[in-house]
Parts: sequence; C-alpha cells; structure tokens
Amino acid sequence: AITGPQLQFYNAVVGWPGSVYDSRIFDSSWARVLYEEGRLPGLLLGDAGYACTSFLMTPLANPGAPNSPESLFSLHHFEDVSKLRFLSSVYHDA
Repeated sequence: AITGPQLQFYNAVVGWPGSVYDSRIFDSSWARVLYEEGRLPGLLLGDAGYACTSFLMTPLANPGAPNSPESLFSLHHFEDVSKLRFLSSVYHDA
C-alpha cells in the first residue's frame, strides 16, 4: 500500500498471496510506472527490501556515528516506515 503523511491510503494492490514480498508487488504495480515516468509527485519510503531510486528512499546500510545526519535520517526513516506498517496491519486485520 502507498500511504500519505496523515496515514491516509493513496493506493493499495490486492490479490497477491501473503508470501510475496512487498517490493515484488510494487515492482509489478501501475503506481511504480507512474512514479518512474514522473507522473506522480513526491517521494516514497521503503524498507531495505526495495531498491533505492529517485522516487523511493530506503534506509542507509551504514548510518554512521550517533547524531550524525545519516544516523538521524535512518532513525526517522525507521519510525515512519514502522508507522506505515502498523497502519497496513490494522487495515489488513479489520
């Protein structure tokens, strides 16, 4: 699913088995095509299972020293992705 900063859903792809990786579903989605072509604005956050692209930010493999810009980015990235995973799980269980 693609969600916004206020935890609203922008896009959801259904019909894939639960064992399929999220990145595989996204790679096969119409939303990815639209982002690649620049037809959708903004940036997406993904976990380490996604490839980092010009429109999809993934965590840094080695964030560096505590309180460095890289470390703070990784911390905030993790917090935001965790919120989105929680939202998806709540919606899935409803």
